[in-house]
Amino acid sequence: MFCFRAYDLDALKTPGPVLLIPNHLSWIDWLFLWVCLDEDWKFVTSSVSAQTSWLHRMVMINHYTLPIDTGSPYSVKRMAEFLKGGGRLVLFAEGRLSRTGTLMKLFDGTGFLIFKTKAKVITAYLRGAGGLPFSPNPGWKKCFPKVTAHFSSTLAAPELGDISTGRARARLTNWLRDQMVRQQFDVEMAFGAPNVLSAVADIARKHPGHVILEDTTLQTLTYRKLMVGADVLAHALRGAVAGGDRIGLLLPNVNATPVAILALWSLGKVPAVLNFSSGTPTMLACAELAGLKHIVTSRAFFERARLNVDDFAKSGHQSDLPRRCARQHQRLPQIPHAAPACFLIRNP
Repeated sequence: MFCFRAYDLDALKTPGPVLLIPNHLSWIDWLFLWVCLDEDWKFVTSSVSAQTSWLHRMVMINHYTLPIDTGSPYSVKRMAEFLKGGGRLVLFAEGRLSRTGTLMKLFDGTGFLIFKTKAKVITAYLRGAGGLPFSPNPGWKKCFPKVTAHFSSTLAAPELGDISTGRARARLTNWLRDQMVRQQFDVEMAFGAPNVLSAVADIARKHPGHVILEDTTLQTLTYRKLMVGADVLAHALRGAVAGGDRIGLLLPNVNATPVAILALWSLGKVPAVLNFSSGTPTMLACAELAGLKHIVTSRAFFERARLNVDDFAKSGHQSDLPRRCARQHQRLPQIPHAAPACFLIRNP
C-alpha cells in the first residue's frame, strides 16, 4: 500500500549496545521500522501515554517495547541498564511528532545515554512519512503515500575526554543531530528531485490546481498555470537566447519573474537576476562581469522604473522584441504575467 522500501539494512545487524535513532513524523513510524528489525530490538515507549486507551496499551506495552515514565528521573537509568546489557534500542530522540515536517529539537537525554553506555548509533530517515494522514505537520496528506526507510552505517560517538557530564550530554546531542541532518540531506540528494525545476514539476503533477503565487496586483497562478506559462515562455525564448549559458533577468517582483526563471532553467540557462534599484551603471557593470549576452526584461517595467533602453544601447547592447513571445502571450490570456510583453537586450 505504501510501496515501502528499506535501504542499507546491513547496519541493523550490529550487535548491542546500539541505539537506532529515527526521525518522527507520524503515529505509525514504528511500523515501518518494526518490519525491518530482528526480534531482540525494543522500542522505547511512554507508559503514561499507553494508558490512553486499550489500543495504546496493546501497541505500547508488549514484548517489543521498553515502557518508561518520561517524567521519572529513573527512566534514563532503565534504558542505560538495558543498553549496558547488550541491548538494541529504538529511541525517537525528538520525543514528540514533528509539527513542521522537519527535524525537531533532540532531548539531551539521548546524548547522556550515548555518553554513559558508549553505545553505537544508527540513524534512520523515514522519507515520505510526513504525507501520512496520521502526521500532524501542515503538509499535504495522502492515504497511502510512498514511504521509504534509510538507515545509516553504524556510527561511533566521538571521544570527548575528561569533561563534565552536562557538557558531554550537550555535545553528543548536537553531534547526533548533525548526523541526522546530514543523512536526510544525502538521502534527498540521492532520491529526491535533481534540481528545483524538477521538484516544482513533481509537486505540480500532484497538486495542479493549487494556487502557488500571488503578486502585488493580486494576480494568482496555480501550479498548472505556472508550468504552462514557463513552457510557453521557454518556447518563445528558445531561439533568441541560444548563445551563452547565463541570461540576464531584469523584472520586478511579480508573477512573471518566477515564470521566467523556470523557463530559463528549462532551457538549461542560468538566470542572472539584475537589481534595477542599483542603477543602470551598476547593472551594466554586473552584466559585463557576468558575460551576459542577453537580458530578458519588460517594456512596461522599463517605463515604470524610468529606465532608458538607450543607456544599454550605448554600452553595446541592442534591444529586440521577439515576435514569437508576443504571439504566444496573445494565445494565453488566462495566464497572468506568464509571458509578459518582453524584449531582449542583446550584446552582439
